Amino acid sequence: MADARTERWVAHRAEVRERLIDSAIRTIDQIGPQVTMQELATEAKIQKPTLYRFFTDKAELVRGIHERMRGEWRERIVTVPTDPDVTIGDFIRSCIDAYLQSVHEHPHVHRLMVQMMVCATGSEVKKDDPSPSIADDMAAMMHTVISALGGTRTDLELDAHMLMGSVMYGVIWWLDSDMTTEYAHLLDHIDKNLRAMLQATAHANRIHVDFDAPMAVILSTLSVAES
Repeated sequence: MADARTERWVAHRAEVRERLIDSAIRTIDQIGPQVTMQELATEAKIQKPTLYRFFTDKAELVRGIHERMRGEWRERIVTVPTDPDVTIGDFIRSCIDAYLQSVHEHPHVHRLMVQMMVCATGSEVKKDDPSPSIADDMAAMMHTVISALGGTRTDLELDAHMLMGSVMYGVIWWLDSDMTTEYAHLLDHIDKNLRAMLQATAHANRIHVDFDAPMAVILSTLSVAES
């Protein structure tokens, strides 16, 4: 009986947390990254102590938001590699486009997530938040491509975080300039520079990436390796 009650409470807690994350994203969109826990509680129509029952502090709430945004980013790109005509370059561009779309829809949320990342040291982030980040996803993508092409996979995690750092701060510049640079130009510019950095990583791993090669080649190579 106790186990059933515990399961119901866990399910209820998860459901409430999701609703509070929904409310927090709307509130941050309206107020900005300087939003307080009191403002978040007020907009959610609950008392601040109730908010702290589900999130120990603002940092934990932001981590919940980050996980939500990461999930949405993955949903936007997950179907792309299944198209036989999609190239490696197409897939990379779709990843960038999905990220930029998320930032464009929720600029204040993006600012807040970057601020929280800057305020915490790497060891604190790993200790307090063991869940994967978008940079971890990019490391996995790079690992997939480079290993499928026969690379040695040296320093991929470091390179992935360097790449994501350059993209994130480039996007912050775009937001600070009131998005005066057209979206299409921003996408093209990031795509071009990211490919150059990815190629540098590939060369360090003793391979060359043909961005016009179909993703199907990568996927089929992996299927053979796993069989």
